[in-house]
Amino acid sequence: MTSEDIKFDRRPFVAYYKKASQKRFIKAKQGYSFDRWLFQATMWMCFAYLWFVAQSYQYDIDFYKCESGNIYYTTSEMCKNPFYKPGQAWKGQEYLPPGEYGTKPGKLFWSVQYVPLILFGIAGLLNHFFHNRKVTR
Repeated sequence: MTSEDIKFDRRPFVAYYKKASQKRFIKAKQGYSFDRWLFQATMWMCFAYLWFVAQSYQYDIDFYKCESGNIYYTTSEMCKNPFYKPGQAWKGQEYLPPGEYGTKPGKLFWSVQYVPLILFGIAGLLNHFFHNRKVTR
């Protein structure tokens, strides 16, 4: 059997693509279209990034910062410990004086609030340049 004997029928794939892409675009009144596949792919990338950050910290972020405006604190200015579990070091105290407790998260953790904004901004630009450049002219 040679490669000339094998015939590839692509009609089922083309039919499936046509059926799947019927609801791909959302059209606005002004003629502007939004590519749902592009924004869904971006959402999945955001989920993957959040999963990566959680994996990097082994799903264990136990940082707590108790803030008070007064250096000389009283019992009324102490904070309730959200990690309270009896029998542990700083987590074993029900109320904590002002200060930082646990391991402070790094830059990777704090980038979680910016990366999705950047990804959706890029997706918006790609959507505009691929599908809507003619609409604005």
